[in-house]
Amino acid sequence: MTDLDLFKSEWKFTRGLTLELLDSLTDAELAETPNPDVGPFWKQFRHVGRLQECFQEALNSRKIRFDYQNKRYRGGCSKNALRAYLRALDRELVQAVERVDWNATIEWESGMTVYLSALDAYACSRDPSSRTVDPLRETDGKKSSSRMESLGSLTQLRKQSPA
Repeated sequence: MTDLDLFKSEWKFTRGLTLELLDSLTDAELAETPNPDVGPFWKQFRHVGRLQECFQEALNSRKIRFDYQNKRYRGGCSKNALRAYLRALDRELVQAVERVDWNATIEWESGMTVYLSALDAYACSRDPSSRTVDPLRETDGKKSSSRMESLGSLTQLRKQSPA
């Protein structure tokens, strides 16, 4: 199996989990928020797509920008629109990955430059101990806090919240 085949397989599985969660919610449930500090579920799915758009743009421009400029989703709180948006991004992602130059670099907003080959090695490694960088590792004895709850955790939170 080639690295590209492995990526496609892993991405299909990962995105499949996202789509299963999306499909498990009604449009009314997508409009709900699990707590006052978090946007409604539909915006969480939109956020997943917007981040994917940022990374896909970086494959072409060689510079990552986390912004809302030129992001395409306009479907609001609609399961069908969100599904179509994510599926279209996935088709574009596979095309981008098939033609990417893995020796190229991506410049981050912080000024850091990352080789695409390093990201590929990290993403395709099933053995965390073989990864040279672990973004979830403890630093200075302090556990790094995650910036975003998983959608699965949000669903559990919503189901546990009193009505």
